[in-house]
Amino acid sequence: MKKLLGIVVLGLLLSTNAYAAKIYKLKVREQNQYGTIITTRGPMAVDKASKWHRTFKEAENISIEHCNKENKNTYAFWGQRSGIFARNSSGNLLSWRSYSSNEENFAYGFIQDYQQSNPLTAGYKFRYFCANEIKEAIDLYNGYFNFFDYEFSSDNTGSELFISVINKEPYKFINTGAENYVEELNKNKSKKITKYTSMEYFKQICSDFGFTVGTDQHAKCVKDYYDQDKIGKSQSKIDWGKVAEQFDTSPKNKNNKRKCVKSGDTFICEDVYEY
Repeated sequence: MKKLLGIVVLGLLLSTNAYAAKIYKLKVREQNQYGTIITTRGPMAVDKASKWHRTFKEAENISIEHCNKENKNTYAFWGQRSGIFARNSSGNLLSWRSYSSNEENFAYGFIQDYQQSNPLTAGYKFRYFCANEIKEAIDLYNGYFNFFDYEFSSDNTGSELFISVINKEPYKFINTGAENYVEELNKNKSKKITKYTSMEYFKQICSDFGFTVGTDQHAKCVKDYYDQDKIGKSQSKIDWGKVAEQFDTSPKNKNNKRKCVKSGDTFICEDVYEY
């Protein structure tokens, strides 16, 4: 029995190693509600297209699994030009030559949005977006640095920008109707701002509590909601009641008054009893 078990385990290890040998090693660099950034390394000389194809499929599977947890579709963007990763409309990688070859020697087709991170080690970055619809995915693509921390300077070029729904029809390249202005996007990476949150929602809540927009109290209220939202995303639980209570200036009893005093960056509120 032990011998049989050993054979089974050995078989599993061999099959796992055999599969690993058929793809290039992938590493998830960042993964959040907006998508996945993955890196991989290939050889200095271009290997068989079949190995790259399997590597891409595995990257897609990782991204699809993640977006499924978010109950969203998985999207990728494409440019139409020549290059080592050019595909035809069936999704097949076209014939290619060595890295030292001139770009003009490569086939012309659709190339996924990527970045060659290190030419010496043939490292590449790829990104996939989680969204409910194409327009939302385009907004994520255009505002990448608002939603992700991992640096990414796309090599995606071409006169037009294409998109595909990876979890449905990965190689059905849909023309977004937008110009592929990736160079301008790369220039804007230094203008990185805070990640997207429901700021307008928080502002409205604080206004409903009676704080005037533009005042210190309103700004503090919005900031506390934002901070609680960040904590809640990591803990999957927000005690909105406690957050709201901090900014509730109405007394608990209609016969009482509510007095709030600023202490540092916070407001301490208490009921003033009427006798």
